[in-house]
Amino acid sequence: VYVYSSAAGAQRLFAQVAGKQALTCLAQSFLGADPSSQVAFTAVKQQTLRAPKVNGKANAYRVVGRAIVSAQKVTVYVDVVLILRGGSISARSYAGFSAAPAANLEARIARTASNRL
Repeated sequence: VYVYSSAAGAQRLFAQVAGKQALTCLAQSFLGADPSSQVAFTAVKQQTLRAPKVNGKANAYRVVGRAIVSAQKVTVYVDVVLILRGGSISARSYAGFSAAPAANLEARIARTASNRL
């Protein structure tokens, strides 16, 4: 959670960072894995998700990737929900292997988080 001195300041930052560039940053995080790791990650798909209804404003993104180790490949899903409420911005991330995180669970967590901001 990031808290700003004013709601207007938080809104300006949210408008700047919570757009498509957030999705690009998330996808690039796949490529920034530790090079000494025995697991290689690649991003294969990026998408904007329908944001959950929260007390405030939310944007949601998903990156689908592949984790490759030895002869095994696993599909990896990483979702991020960014929430703006008042002078606060919260980022919630969810990951799943072989299946995407459940949207209803993400929505419940996002709603709880927004109510606590």
